[in-house]
Amino acid sequence: MKKIIIFLFSFLNTISYSQELVKNINLEIDSKTDYFHAIDDQKNQLSFFLINKTDIESILFDENIDLKEKLKTSKPDKKYKSIIGNGFEDGNGVLYWLNTKDNEVLVQYFNYEKKNVSSKILKLEMEEEAIMKNIVIDNVFYIITIKKNSSILNFHAIKNQSLEKKTIDLTDKKFVNKENKFTNLWAILHEDNAIEKELSFQNISNETPPSLVISSKKRKAYVKNNNIIFTLDSNKSFTQVISINLKQFTASVFSLNQPYVRQNDFVFVDSNSFIIDDQIIQMKLNSKHMIVEIKNFEGKLLKQFEINDEKDFEYKNSDIIQENGSVKSTRILGTTNQLLRKTNRFYPSLSCFSANNKLYFTIGGVSLEDNNNSFIIYGGMIGGATGSIIGSVIAASFSNDNLNSYSKRKVIYINSVFDQNFNHIPGEIEKLPFDKLRAFAEEKKDLEKPTVFKFKSDLFFGAYDSKNKSYSFFKFKN
Repeated sequence: MKKIIIFLFSFLNTISYSQELVKNINLEIDSKTDYFHAIDDQKNQLSFFLINKTDIESILFDENIDLKEKLKTSKPDKKYKSIIGNGFEDGNGVLYWLNTKDNEVLVQYFNYEKKNVSSKILKLEMEEEAIMKNIVIDNVFYIITIKKNSSILNFHAIKNQSLEKKTIDLTDKKFVNKENKFTNLWAILHEDNAIEKELSFQNISNETPPSLVISSKKRKAYVKNNNIIFTLDSNKSFTQVISINLKQFTASVFSLNQPYVRQNDFVFVDSNSFIIDDQIIQMKLNSKHMIVEIKNFEGKLLKQFEINDEKDFEYKNSDIIQENGSVKSTRILGTTNQLLRKTNRFYPSLSCFSANNKLYFTIGGVSLEDNNNSFIIYGGMIGGATGSIIGSVIAASFSNDNLNSYSKRKVIYINSVFDQNFNHIPGEIEKLPFDKLRAFAEEKKDLEKPTVFKFKSDLFFGAYDSKNKSYSFFKFKN
């Protein structure tokens, strides 16, 4: 890679998207180089990892996105085919490489203070296990596996270049598949589902408003304090919840009944759920009727509202919108029955985002991906020559995934605003920073390989301008 020359400057840009150009960096990135980021919330610093066919370079920025340090090293042996995670430990960057053949993890440690890069190989104790989730929680990297044909979960926890394995045995817990038959968790995670992969859970974060595409998944994972919560919605009658305390490594499994909506041979019924704070929102619908319920984890009903084809939805703060792969490609639908019919025909979804002491609620449905060339991907996604290597890391970046999730799909939705107790707040809905960012990203076609992240409570958009060989960081605000 050519020598990177960096100079930084700041100024305020007040165009209609309400964004601030925080930094513009002279940075040459060739077409065979990809990158991803890591955030250190403890020390308020940011690291970018640039990777090509032979080398990795880490660029560390401080809380003002001023350059602090650069470290460069060679890629490890080719048997480590992919980076499955990244993060920070004690202010230093960490990459986790996987060798699937030998069940090994190579931990690559970028020590910015000592200005060196070291690595250590850790052996995973895997016995007929398959990986179902890689996630960093409180600076600990977890490789979560499930034992074949069982309900036994193993947590391979990596911190300070050491590995510890903990087991959560859910064999005595009851899991019900979509056909209402008792089975094990392994079988549930292998059920046919066109909208998600086997052995996968979709991360849900409050970093940016989760899109309906992201929240349409029937298997989701939430992190709250020292707990990771998995939800299963393949069965339309109830949401199955697995809550695991990562300090004590104890688990609770329980089910919450979905609302009742009539089903017969001629009426197709579907359902989904979403967790926000200590509450779960569940939706169930057919083509003429939808019921949404808000409950606590003990199953106590806190709120309920209905949507049907005979009257307008009374809690709405927007028109019924159909988006066709782009912020600009939208149309307004006139009646609630169109919302119900299309949501029932698509994959039903609901999303809730907490900001400004309000709850921003979206409900609707999403189609499968369409390869029609008319759809837009903002700025082109990262993942060129090294895409297979860093694909797992990019997929784990919630807001990056969120930015492009509506591309290649039709999405129908309606927006509502509530207070923290789900009392409706009428009026026009204000645009959130992420809404402004989406519109900006779609407009700025000269900016490539975008990345989105939350840093010091602010939302940032970074992208590369290959023509001018520069990289820009934009901050979006209300």
